[in-house]
Amino acid sequence: MANTPNTKVARAAVGLVELHGRAVTAEPLPVAISGRPCVWWDVTVSLWCEDSDRNHQWRQVAARYGGRIDVIELEDDTGRVRVWLEGARRCEKVRTGC
Repeated sequence: MANTPNTKVARAAVGLVELHGRAVTAEPLPVAISGRPCVWWDVTVSLWCEDSDRNHQWRQVAARYGGRIDVIELEDDTGRVRVWLEGARRCEKVRTGC
């Protein structure tokens, strides 16, 4: 998003802006593994395998995901704004812990 203004929620103008914050929802879902509430979760389970030629590689054995990410609310230290994500380009960062 080159040349797109980065702003806080309270000062965001209508139109294209870059916002950073925490995704929140009125109806959080439990994560399949931990049970913690979230907006979206995605889990992949892979095994480190060795074939008959002693070649090693990761093999995906399961994948699950859940949540609604068509509309979220984005929250920062200045407020909260509703964001419609259909057709949007998202750059998600993984955050662990509380």
